[in-house]
This record gives sequence, C-alpha cells and structure tokens, in this order.
Amino acid sequence: MQKTFLILFIGLFSSVGCAHYQSGIGSFRGPGEMSRSPSSSNSVYYSPRNIGDFSLTWPVEDVSISQPFKPRRNRSHQGLDLRGPKNTPIVAAHPGRVIYVGRGFRGYGKMVMIEYNNRWASLYAHLNSFEVKQGQYVRMGDVIGRMGRTGRATGVHLHFELLKNKLPVNPMSYLPDLSRMAKR
Repeated sequence: MQKTFLILFIGLFSSVGCAHYQSGIGSFRGPGEMSRSPSSSNSVYYSPRNIGDFSLTWPVEDVSISQPFKPRRNRSHQGLDLRGPKNTPIVAAHPGRVIYVGRGFRGYGKMVMIEYNNRWASLYAHLNSFEVKQGQYVRMGDVIGRMGRTGRATGVHLHFELLKNKLPVNPMSYLPDLSRMAKR
C-alpha cells in the first residue's frame, strides 16, 4: 500500500516549497511523460560504482563541478552543481521509479526525482525540459531531461542530489571516481 507523503524542501536562500507524491521512501528534509522518446537511449557515461544494493553513475557525460556538496548548517549546499551547455542530456544516475516531475519546489525550477528500493533517491534540478513522466520506471543511463537554467539558477547547470534513507548525502562518496574511471 502506498501512502501520500508531504515533502518539505528548505530551498536556497531560505525559501520553502512543498509538494505531494506517492512513494515508499517517505518524507525528505531536502536542500535548502510515460513512454521513452527515441532520443532517450541508454547512455551510461562512466563505469558505474556499485553501492551494495545498486550501482550509481554520473548524470552527465562531461563532468565539470561548479559547486560541491557542503553539509554545513548555514549556507549548506546539499548536492553537486554540474555545469554544461544548455540542453545537455541528463541521465538517470541509477535505476528506479520517477516519483516527481514538475516545478513544485521553489528555487529548483524544473525538477525530477527518482526513487530506488525505498531507500535511495536522486534529485535533478534546474532542467530545461523533461523526458520522463511521473510513475515511469527508468534504467541507469536513460535520458530523463535536459540541462537548463530554471528556478533560482545563476547559470546553466544541473543541481544533483543523492538521498539515502531520506537524508542528503555527499554524492562524491558514491559516484565513480573520475580520476580513476575510463569513459565507456
């Protein structure tokens, strides 16, 4: 049985947004449509890193980190900002069910959330466009959207968050090490 949960996101600059979605993972304390299109072919850009019950890969092909994860209480940044050209394909970093597609979280602009096994979730914000629908199952490497500058964004980039048991974690601790990974 699925339950409806309220997600509260404390957004950038202390703005607050909220939305409802159906998921087994529950509510998140976060940061601060049905069929695949022909262009959403499976593209795993870097060799995935196995994290126990699933693998994780980078959500963009050419990784350029413009803002790292910062767990501090004041001015925290609970994800990674990855810069790139407008409309760069964004891929699912792991398999799972799309639990949110929309603009309902102030500051995040167009956003997608993917849940895996009621334990892991990933968030992709500031998208220019969507290539998935809520409820759709995606595989790691499926194109889910395009990089943009929606919401509170100072430039074109992807804001990527990883949540474990509802809490934000540093994605760098789980993503493949770029210095050691060969591109596929």
